[in-house]
Amino acid sequence: TAPEGGNGALYYSFDVASAHVIQLNSYMPFNETSEQYKWLMEDFKKVDRAKTPWLIVNMHAPWYNSNQHHHNEPEETGMKAALEATFHAQNVDVIFAGHVHAYERMYPTYKNKTATGAPTYINIGDGGNREGPC
Repeated sequence: TAPEGGNGALYYSFDVASAHVIQLNSYMPFNETSEQYKWLMEDFKKVDRAKTPWLIVNMHAPWYNSNQHHHNEPEETGMKAALEATFHAQNVDVIFAGHVHAYERMYPTYKNKTATGAPTYINIGDGGNREGPC
């Protein structure tokens, strides 16, 4: 589903096979008063885990990564502060992000600690630009 008002290309969701996939925009407002946040809360209400047992979120800026060049940027820390507890409460399974030009996968993580039942974070920005030592 896409939000009303023309932001459908910027954040949206869809079902594919046994997954409900949510695409968020790291560079638009995401706090509790934002349109993106309000849309997301409504989208979570529509998820049918009997039909789509996997809940996947995609975004550009990763919340967890070990790359020094892209660590603790505002798009990461702000969105994480606004949404991490919600993602945990909604039992999001996997969160894919890019931005960091490397592959990195975390154990299920919540509030900077490994946690059973938390989302698994996967950074898949490994195409294109080379970052780090040659």
